[in-house]
Amino acid sequence: APYCGMTVTKSLNLTTDLGPCSDNGLEVGASGAYVNCNGHTITGTGTDNNTGQGVTMDSHSNITISNCKVDGFVDAFFVRNATGVRLDQNVAMEGNVGIALKDVANVILTRNMATNNSADGIFLENTTNTAIDNNTSIGNGETGYFVGGSTNASLTKDTAAGNSYGYFISNSTDNRLYVNNATNNFNEGFHFFGFTSSTLEQNTAKDNAIGGFYFSFAYNNTVSNNTSVGSKNGFYLDNSSGNDMKGNKAICL
Repeated sequence: APYCGMTVTKSLNLTTDLGPCSDNGLEVGASGAYVNCNGHTITGTGTDNNTGQGVTMDSHSNITISNCKVDGFVDAFFVRNATGVRLDQNVAMEGNVGIALKDVANVILTRNMATNNSADGIFLENTTNTAIDNNTSIGNGETGYFVGGSTNASLTKDTAAGNSYGYFISNSTDNRLYVNNATNNFNEGFHFFGFTSSTLEQNTAKDNAIGGFYFSFAYNNTVSNNTSVGSKNGFYLDNSSGNDMKGNKAICL
């Protein structure tokens, strides 16, 4: 039977909940492994008492993690030094970071939810070729989505609501954000710093406290047909140039 701290080397289908775990929940220990929790919960002992990850993986490839609900760990899902990773229909909650990916390539994140984490809902650092589609990030203490030092990240039809920042994209290039929503975040809905040669199209920011779309040191981007509603600043550019801005709307209510 599965147990806290178990190393998964092939495939694992959970048939019952796991935990509470005082350290890691599950550790993926081989390339090609598949973890399907079938809707079951992996529970930690809470971030005050737990220093581990719910599902963790380092230096493997072609991994799929699906249908897991993880709560009460420092990071619900932590993936590092990996390629060919898919996270599908997971829930990451009540930790520090919901889904954390560092130094990874060729990743698909789809239909996941990150909620009530003290820092970031979905966090990507130094990633290449990442598709982030149809995810929801709600009520996280820092960002709904953080993308830093990344190339060719695609965010499509994602939702961020009630976070400090909806989307915070930093020092990244050749990215695309298409038909995403940011609602009722406490700073900006979309915040771009060091954002270059990317496309931002048909995104909507609504009722974010400070601003809809904020660009700092942003160069040579295409920003088209985006809408900001009900924010103090609709579109704000600082130390930015060479951006093609067209068809955008700012509506102050």
